[in-house]
Amino acid sequence: MTRNQKIIIGTAAGISLAATIVIICLFIRIMKIAKTTTANNPADKSLPRGYRNNNPLNIRISSSNWLGKLKPNTDGAFEQFENMGYGFRAALRLLRNYIGQGHNTITKMINRWAPPSENSTGSYIANVAKRSGIDANTVIDRSNKEALCKIAYAMAISENGSAPLMSDVEAGWEML
Repeated sequence: MTRNQKIIIGTAAGISLAATIVIICLFIRIMKIAKTTTANNPADKSLPRGYRNNNPLNIRISSSNWLGKLKPNTDGAFEQFENMGYGFRAALRLLRNYIGQGHNTITKMINRWAPPSENSTGSYIANVAKRSGIDANTVIDRSNKEALCKIAYAMAISENGSAPLMSDVEAGWEML
């Protein structure tokens, strides 16, 4: 076997190995997305409503055809999703839309999400800023995964009284 033949065989083997690694990485990413918390049972009254509905930020029912939206809805007021990843995906899409509309700080997002006419908005803002570690008036970029995942995580605690899994928040982001 000539030197050039050995180089060609070695190169082909290297390319094959690289392609295999890429395929494995893609498979792992798909499995992480699919492995979000299993669907919660809406009848399980031991969980907060947002977690029973796999809707951790308590998105109200709308005509939006959300990915993973359960039909028929048995709640009557809030969306229900197949799993928490889909619920966080919907919430993160809404927060990104808010930023695109100029609601680009925690203060502006929460004032839009939970208006003072229905909520203790000042407390909500303070809690989300503290839990996320982000100043309430810092401008957030809609592509900032770390900041938006921290904000959604903190909002879920405010909405439900207990912490979700950060892996569910991140799974929602990965489905955007």
